Amino acid sequence: MSSATLFPLLDMRAFASLWYWVLMLILWGNAADRVLGVPWAVIAEARRAGTAEAATAIAEHLRPALWRLRMATRRGLLAQAAFAGFAMSLLGVLGFVYGLELAQAVFVLIAPLGLVTLMGHRLARRILDEALSGDDLLAALTRLHGTTTGIAILAIAAAAVWGAAQVLTFPAFGG
Repeated sequence: MSSATLFPLLDMRAFASLWYWVLMLILWGNAADRVLGVPWAVIAEARRAGTAEAATAIAEHLRPALWRLRMATRRGLLAQAAFAGFAMSLLGVLGFVYGLELAQAVFVLIAPLGLVTLMGHRLARRILDEALSGDDLLAALTRLHGTTTGIAILAIAAAAVWGAAQVLTFPAFGG
């Protein structure tokens, strides 16, 4: 196998890869389908039913996420936030200052997820602090789902525009 046939197989152009876009859709599909670990179908059914059993089902689904947040120490969360900030800064510099396309692709993929994760943590903390339940809990979960879906749409659109610009600006094969 010559280098002329090997290089196209090893192409690291992330935005030109079908697998990157498949990963993007799977990642955002899963993020938009679950709100604090609760499937959206369960929340939608609880909103339609409006019964005490539905509220209990939501509480049972939320228990693991709330337990993890309750057990996490402030120092542990601070360390996670510091590591995430360092990783995102490193990806941003490598991608947008030094022009490494793979770093740009990973940054575009996970930066909006950081925002969604932060919003989920804030809602979980609010649920714990204010002991949200019933209609108030369902309304808060519905708002987070809508916001997450909006961020997903914007993230995919921004990635598509940025990726198209990268592919058109720097063609892979001698363009």
